[in-house]
Amino acid sequence: MHSSRPETPSSELPKRKLHVTQPARVRVEALYHPGGNGEYDDIPIPCVKLRGLWMRRAGLDVGARLKLELIPGGIQLTVEPEPDPAIPKVRQMGRLQKARLERQGQQPNP
Repeated sequence: MHSSRPETPSSELPKRKLHVTQPARVRVEALYHPGGNGEYDDIPIPCVKLRGLWMRRAGLDVGARLKLELIPGGIQLTVEPEPDPAIPKVRQMGRLQKARLERQGQQPNP
Protein backbone atom coordinates (compact mmCIF):
# COMPACT_ATOMS: atom_id res chain seq x y z
CA MET A 1 0.00 0.00 0.00
CA HIS A 2 1.34 3.42 -0.93
CA SER A 3 1.22 6.30 1.53
CA SER A 4 1.51 9.96 0.65
CA ARG A 5 3.46 10.56 3.84
CA PRO A 6 7.24 10.48 3.62
CA GLU A 7 9.09 7.73 5.48
CA THR A 8 10.78 10.22 7.82
CA PRO A 9 10.06 10.55 11.53
CA SER A 10 7.59 13.24 12.53
CA SER A 11 10.33 15.23 14.26
CA GLU A 12 12.07 15.68 10.90
CA LEU A 13 8.97 16.70 8.92
CA PRO A 14 9.03 20.26 7.60
CA LYS A 15 7.14 22.73 9.74
CA ARG A 16 4.05 24.27 8.17
CA LYS A 17 4.32 28.04 7.84
CA LEU A 18 1.42 29.95 9.36
CA HIS A 19 0.16 32.74 7.16
CA VAL A 20 -0.99 35.94 8.76
CA THR A 21 -3.00 37.40 5.91
CA GLN A 22 -6.14 39.40 6.42
CA PRO A 23 -9.05 38.38 4.20
CA ALA A 24 -10.14 40.99 1.67
CA ARG A 25 -13.81 40.25 2.36
CA VAL A 26 -15.98 37.88 4.36
CA ARG A 27 -19.48 36.59 3.67
CA VAL A 28 -22.49 37.11 5.92
CA GLU A 29 -23.76 33.59 6.58
CA ALA A 30 -27.12 32.40 7.86
CA LEU A 31 -27.80 30.64 11.14
CA TYR A 32 -31.10 29.18 12.25
CA HIS A 33 -32.30 29.13 15.85
CA PRO A 34 -32.40 25.49 16.96
CA GLY A 35 -35.15 24.46 19.31
CA GLY A 36 -37.09 27.66 18.90
CA ASN A 37 -40.73 28.04 19.74
CA GLY A 38 -41.73 27.56 16.10
CA GLU A 39 -42.31 31.22 15.33
CA TYR A 40 -38.71 32.00 14.34
CA ASP A 41 -37.47 28.57 13.20
CA ASP A 42 -37.39 29.47 9.50
CA ILE A 43 -35.95 32.99 9.80
CA PRO A 44 -32.24 33.14 8.89
CA ILE A 45 -30.10 34.95 11.46
CA PRO A 46 -27.17 36.90 9.92
CA CYS A 47 -23.77 35.69 11.16
CA VAL A 48 -20.20 36.87 10.49
CA LYS A 49 -17.21 34.72 11.50
CA LEU A 50 -13.77 36.26 11.86
CA ARG A 51 -10.69 34.20 12.68
CA GLY A 52 -7.01 34.14 11.94
CA LEU A 53 -3.64 35.24 13.23
CA TRP A 54 -4.05 38.56 11.41
CA MET A 55 -6.45 39.55 14.19
CA ARG A 56 -3.62 39.43 16.73
CA ARG A 57 -1.66 41.93 14.62
CA ALA A 58 -4.69 44.21 14.73
CA GLY A 59 -4.70 44.07 18.56
CA LEU A 60 -7.49 41.50 18.87
CA ASP A 61 -5.94 39.02 21.27
CA VAL A 62 -7.82 36.02 22.63
CA GLY A 63 -10.11 37.19 25.44
CA ALA A 64 -10.18 40.85 24.34
CA ARG A 65 -13.48 42.66 24.73
CA LEU A 66 -14.79 44.43 21.65
CA LYS A 67 -17.09 47.41 21.37
CA LEU A 68 -19.53 47.11 18.45
CA GLU A 69 -20.81 50.21 16.70
CA LEU A 70 -23.15 50.33 13.74
CA ILE A 71 -21.92 52.81 11.16
CA PRO A 72 -23.55 53.63 7.82
CA GLY A 73 -23.02 50.56 5.66
CA GLY A 74 -21.08 48.54 8.19
CA ILE A 75 -19.98 47.54 11.67
CA GLN A 76 -17.00 48.98 13.52
CA LEU A 77 -15.17 46.80 16.06
CA THR A 78 -12.97 48.54 18.61
CA VAL A 79 -10.88 46.87 21.32
CA GLU A 80 -11.94 48.09 24.75
CA PRO A 81 -9.05 48.89 27.09
CA GLU A 82 -8.63 46.48 29.98
CA PRO A 83 -9.63 47.90 33.37
CA ASP A 84 -6.78 48.69 35.74
CA PRO A 85 -6.56 45.67 38.09
CA ALA A 86 -4.91 47.79 40.81
CA ILE A 87 -8.11 49.77 41.39
CA PRO A 88 -10.81 47.51 42.86
CA LYS A 89 -14.44 48.41 42.30
CA VAL A 90 -16.13 49.38 45.56
CA ARG A 91 -19.81 48.72 45.90
CA GLN A 92 -21.91 51.43 47.48
CA MET A 93 -23.56 50.52 50.73
CA GLY A 94 -27.30 50.05 50.39
CA ARG A 95 -29.80 51.77 52.66
CA LEU A 96 -30.59 48.50 54.49
CA GLN A 97 -26.90 47.98 55.29
CA LYS A 98 -26.63 51.59 56.51
CA ALA A 99 -29.69 51.15 58.74
CA ARG A 100 -28.26 47.91 60.20
CA LEU A 101 -24.96 49.62 61.04
CA GLU A 102 -26.76 52.57 62.63
CA ARG A 103 -28.82 50.18 64.80
CA GLN A 104 -25.58 48.52 65.92
CA GLY A 105 -24.16 51.93 66.87
CA GLN A 106 -21.55 52.06 64.13
CA GLN A 107 -21.05 54.97 61.73
CA PRO A 108 -21.47 53.93 58.08
CA ASN A 109 -18.74 55.11 55.72
CA PRO A 110 -19.97 57.57 53.04
